[in-house]
Amino acid sequence: MKQFLFSILTACSLGLHAQQQGAMPVIIRDSNFVFDKHYYELENRWVVSPKNNSFRGMKTLYTLGFIIFDAEKGYSIFYDGKFDVDANGHAVRDTTSMTKSPKKSLYPAGWPFRFQLLPIAKLMAAIPDNMLNDLGLKKVPDWLKDYRRKNPDTIKSLEKKIQFGRLYHIYAKEVNEHIGDNAVVQGMIYGGRAIVDQDRPWTKIVFLYMGGGNYPNQKLTIIIKDAGERAQDWLTALKVSPQPQEKTGLEVPLYSVKGKIFLYDKKPAIEISKTELGMVSWVDRSPTAAEIKKFE
Repeated sequence: MKQFLFSILTACSLGLHAQQQGAMPVIIRDSNFVFDKHYYELENRWVVSPKNNSFRGMKTLYTLGFIIFDAEKGYSIFYDGKFDVDANGHAVRDTTSMTKSPKKSLYPAGWPFRFQLLPIAKLMAAIPDNMLNDLGLKKVPDWLKDYRRKNPDTIKSLEKKIQFGRLYHIYAKEVNEHIGDNAVVQGMIYGGRAIVDQDRPWTKIVFLYMGGGNYPNQKLTIIIKDAGERAQDWLTALKVSPQPQEKTGLEVPLYSVKGKIFLYDKKPAIEISKTELGMVSWVDRSPTAAEIKKFE
């Protein structure tokens, strides 16, 4: 099957993978921890998430991380490796983990793995002080003060913090309810066109029209600036006509696009750069009538 792929990293092998939308997080207990805290209750704390199901022959381990409120991404966790707890209750780092603990001198933005946390993340537990000593960690990391100086936390309301940076997964028909939000929008693209950028006449802008029909009936406009001379090639590759014409939903493949929704020419829009074209993805088949009803 021919397709463009893109991935959205909102979860990982930390045991922070999302549950079904709307499902309540489940409290988990084992012999060492009670996982009963939401991530927003553990801001500026070292945390542990439940052990994952192991691959055959591999030992299951706890995952370690530090939770902060990030000025750009909202609540985030910085992954700091894996560990287990021995028979005496001491935490023992796993030295075979792919990612080792970063040097104290490193700025946290340079850490290998950083994940945005969503409201549907699994419950976690705070790591007790004695285990921090076992793991060679300070309760307040050396880098936190400098990080806060460069990224001041100006949002004080917990409700606003939880919503800040949240990534919504929606259909094209729902975009009007999410102006200003970051979202992954699913729908069908019915048409597109390329025009000369008036501010930069040496390049072109591509417009793709998702949901509802071709221009001017689209639910969402996808804007690709600085498209260059290959703009028409992109329209051809994305299987859309540069000329307005009516298509039935059954003739149009399924698409997804990720970005921040804003108003452009009084219509919801998402802007991506030419280097992010892979964020517009499709599966090379036509949707069913039921899918059209759901998306549109």
